[in-house]
Amino acid sequence: MRRILILLSVLLLCAPVLRSQVLLRSQWEGARVAFLGDSITDARQIATTNNIFWNNLKDILGIEPYVYGISGHRMNQIIGQGERLEREHGQEVDAIIVFIGTNDFNGNIPVGEWYTYSMEKTIDDGPEEVERKHRELVYDDATFKGRANTTLRWLKTHYPDKQIIFLTPIHRGFARFNDKNIQPPESFANDNGYFIDDYIRAVREIADVWAVPVIDLAAISGLYPLLDEHTPYFRNAETDRLHPNTPGQLRMAWAIAYQLLGYPARFPKFVAVEMDYAEDAPALPADVLDKVRDGDILRVPARDEAAVKSLEELIPALERRGFTVLDGAAKLWAVRGIPAPEKSERTNVY
Repeated sequence: MRRILILLSVLLLCAPVLRSQVLLRSQWEGARVAFLGDSITDARQIATTNNIFWNNLKDILGIEPYVYGISGHRMNQIIGQGERLEREHGQEVDAIIVFIGTNDFNGNIPVGEWYTYSMEKTIDDGPEEVERKHRELVYDDATFKGRANTTLRWLKTHYPDKQIIFLTPIHRGFARFNDKNIQPPESFANDNGYFIDDYIRAVREIADVWAVPVIDLAAISGLYPLLDEHTPYFRNAETDRLHPNTPGQLRMAWAIAYQLLGYPARFPKFVAVEMDYAEDAPALPADVLDKVRDGDILRVPARDEAAVKSLEELIPALERRGFTVLDGAAKLWAVRGIPAPEKSERTNVY
């Protein structure tokens, strides 16, 4: 018995160490991942109720999470979370994961449409002017799809070289938080006649409309709070079958982790740095780090000792943002597989 107790004590002492180790070695190890979303993502849960999926992903994949989810938020509030991310971390983030939609359902936001359609004239082979069916994205804050279009436009404009991934909402069970906040299970439609399935499908469609991966968490997590047998994965069988508890969050984390293994954590980005020996060579702009994009050329005035010295800080800062820094524009053109253009054609030179 004594030997068993000693062995048990050793195992318990080792448990935190084992849990802190990365369990799946992959492209996501060390990646800086921002999480935007609602109460299921909100970091405040850890201090009050349960662990969270992104904290588990930290252990499973070795990511560094930046968390901005806020309880109650809807699709049209994701941009505000993104703005805070941008203020606090700039471009020093590799991927952004967005988990949103369940509060839009509960808030009776109409699903809406992705596009409006009309007949417009265009030039076809010939050239000959023809009339074709034409579509334009809807940016309507009154609908879920309109809000999604606005959100994706902002994310892709502010983070054009980042991995952006959406998660579908999960299934919903009954929840009663107080007498004024009672939410029926998903077997009931909302006030506009939409079921949670409609919002799940809309998030799935984001992949086609905006060219971003979507992880179908509603399906692959396996969480189904309408069955009593699944209540061990939710906070309270009687009053909260909406929020996953620690076991439920862990189950989501493992489902997400194996999906993430199939996606890049970051995309390759290259920037060239070369010296400019001209007498009147312009200085690099002070906000060059915020302006630089994949394929840019940074020309440093060689006669400016301070500018040359600044490379000691600039190059590591670029590398932290995921850039491979090349010595000279010729190497950049070689990487991109194109001949060097005329100097007048270089529109991406700082």
